[in-house]
Formats: sequence, C-alpha cells, structure tokens
Amino acid sequence: AAFRTPVAIVEAATGPLAAAAAEAAATCGSVLSVVLPLAKPAVADHELTEDDDRASGAWPHKTRNFLRAGAVYQNPYMSLWNDNHLPISSVLRLFEEEKFRLEIKHLDSKGGGSEGWIAFEGSYGLALVPDKPGRLIIVLKSDNPAGAFTYDEHVFSRAANFAFSCMKRLGSACLGAFHLEVDIESDIVFVEARAAPLRIFWQTCVGLEPTAEEELWKPVLAEGNTGLAPGHASKPVAGALAVA
Repeated sequence: AAFRTPVAIVEAATGPLAAAAAEAAATCGSVLSVVLPLAKPAVADHELTEDDDRASGAWPHKTRNFLRAGAVYQNPYMSLWNDNHLPISSVLRLFEEEKFRLEIKHLDSKGGGSEGWIAFEGSYGLALVPDKPGRLIIVLKSDNPAGAFTYDEHVFSRAANFAFSCMKRLGSACLGAFHLEVDIESDIVFVEARAAPLRIFWQTCVGLEPTAEEELWKPVLAEGNTGLAPGHASKPVAGALAVA
C-alpha cells in the first residue's frame, strides 16, 4: 500500500530506544506513525559466542553450513509487492566478520513509480530461540549509527521521506525494525517487519532463500506497460522473471 499522511502514534517501551523514539517524534513534529521495537526481542535472551556449547553447530562461522560469508538471499518472486502490483525485491548479503547488508528495492516512489529503495547494514550475532529447535535469531547491530539505515530521499513521496527520516534518527536502534530468524537446516532466513512504516508493504513473515548473485531476479513489465500506478498509466502487470 502507498504511504499515507500519518497520525501521531509513537509506540515505545523503556530504555535508550524509547528516548530516541521520543526525540525523533519531537523533531519530526509528532505527526508520524512510527513503531520501532525496543530493546532486544523477548526470545533473544542469550546471544551465542564461540565458547557456547549450546549452539547446535552454529559456531564457528567457518565450519557451519548456514549464514556463510559471501552468501546471498532473496525473497521469492511476488512474495512482496507494491501498489503497482510489481514484486518488491529483498536481498540479504553476508560478508566476512559477520557483516551484512539488507537491501529492499522497487518500493512505491513519487509520481506513481517503483523506484524506491531502502537498506540496512551492520554486523550480526546469533541467539537461541526457545522452543524452536533448529532456529536461531539473527541479532542485527551496528557500530556506525549514521550508516545503519539508508534510503534515497529523492525518489520517495513526502510522507515516506518523513517516516524514513524519523527511523534514521534512531541510529543503530532502527535495526530492530526487522526480526530475523534462520533455519539452520535449510539456511532460509525468515524476516518479519516490526516497524509500522515497513509493515505497510511487508505484512507477513517472508523467507529469504539462498541463491547466487547471478541468479537474483528483478521485475520485468509486460510489453507496453510503464510501471506507473493506476491513474498515471494502465494497471501494471509483471512479466517474466529476469536475472538482475
């Protein structure tokens, strides 16, 4: 769904993130709907370390069969879509030293387009999930608050820019906007949006599947379609998959 003029709702709990959310709301004029999770998830009570013998094979990094450096993950085609009925692409890339980048493309943009993108990056750790054998929480972190969340303000609508600017003011805390878990057998990363601006287009838990860089898909419009939303052109229809 498209970004709409939001109302004054800031849901925050205790701790540093609550204070940051309040400051962001004050700075943005308190007219934005921002829901950002606070502190750590209730299930992430124990982050794994190299000495943790409860990791069920999760450590060390070089010997585990999931979340390997160099791995690339993408959501299935049309598992997420925008107001133009075009698929949204979410790509997670992992690097050495437990670094990551999660990039989401083809979001609704101004003028009825699909040029919007946002990205999260930093490092990650792993935490146990109670009562879920074979699952681990991916705990996102960042030592560079200014670079934890980026987006292209030139392509988004005014309302979307407003929402994302307030998210960015939260610094590293904005990495809590998503909840990620990995299945250690299939190496599928399950992602759920926890922040209201993201739940507009990410409404369910979506699995990012391991793939190869050269096999990443991108949307292709049917012949004669401009990719603009209704009112700007005929209703778009996504064509065949194409390698990005």
